[in-house]
Amino acid sequence: NWASEHARCVACIAGIFPVGDLRSYPGLKTACGAYGMSEDELAACLPEHNPVDRLAPLAKAGVPILHLHGDSDTVVPIEQNSGELARRYSKLGGTMELLIVPGKGHEIIPEFFECQALVDFVIRHAG
Repeated sequence: NWASEHARCVACIAGIFPVGDLRSYPGLKTACGAYGMSEDELAACLPEHNPVDRLAPLAKAGVPILHLHGDSDTVVPIEQNSGELARRYSKLGGTMELLIVPGKGHEIIPEFFECQALVDFVIRHAG
């Protein structure tokens, strides 16, 4: 939420298998407590909190996004999260690079956490 509300202060966003849609993971029943709401209350105002619904200010500000995501992630499925976020961001005119790691899931492995492309992206956009 902070990045969307302060988009002009954000140089870039980089994520490793990030949640893009709270309905996908962790699910509204689990997520509602973090927002101090019931599941029904969160569902009613989901566009105010859901990452895939809060992209317009970031796209307008020209914030570049890079996500790394494994195509075998069953915890945070790529299509419902990074994939959907990339589609929506592109429609808004935003620039997003989605690096798909073949055959990998939601794992703590070098392909994700020692990714030179991610490091280069952040350095390139750092102030």
